[in-house]
Amino acid sequence: MNRNGLETGIKQSGMDPKKGMEILKAMAPTDLTLTALNVDPKDARKATLEATGKMGGELNHGTIALEQEDGQWKVANQSWTNKK
Repeated sequence: MNRNGLETGIKQSGMDPKKGMEILKAMAPTDLTLTALNVDPKDARKATLEATGKMGGELNHGTIALEQEDGQWKVANQSWTNKK
């Protein structure tokens, strides 16, 4: 599930938005290091970032899909794993 799906779920559950944001923040990695940037050769408005970060004190590897919209880069989705 991506962040937008989580935000929708929080709204639909009737959870206090502040509490929901605390949950989302706890799920996000800390100590981020960007390790690679790959622009889609077929569509320069799409790119993928590779990164590492800590979740629960454990090193995780992430893939973050970006899309350019109205001249700004936005996160389309991201996934994290503790496997290399």
